[in-house]
Amino acid sequence: MLHGSVFAFQQDKRRRNEFNRYLNIEINEASRSNLSASQLAMNNLKKTQERYDALSQHLETEFIQSLMFLASRLTLIHLQPYTLIRTLVEP
Repeated sequence: MLHGSVFAFQQDKRRRNEFNRYLNIEINEASRSNLSASQLAMNNLKKTQERYDALSQHLETEFIQSLMFLASRLTLIHLQPYTLIRTLVEP
């Protein structure tokens, strides 16, 4: 349990550092550019959408990998893992 707490703390620290680095980049970009506030907002919106798309793709990949891991475990207890995955993934 302690290992999980340390890992969670390290992840949180990395996220804060990444956010602070991103914030500093944004502040520097805004101070150097002569863009209007609306242009900066549109640029930030576009960047945020790109990050969201990348994160969505990453989470989808992680989810599928988790399902495949579950399927491998279910195979050990003689269940039908691929039927389960099809049920969960297909609309």
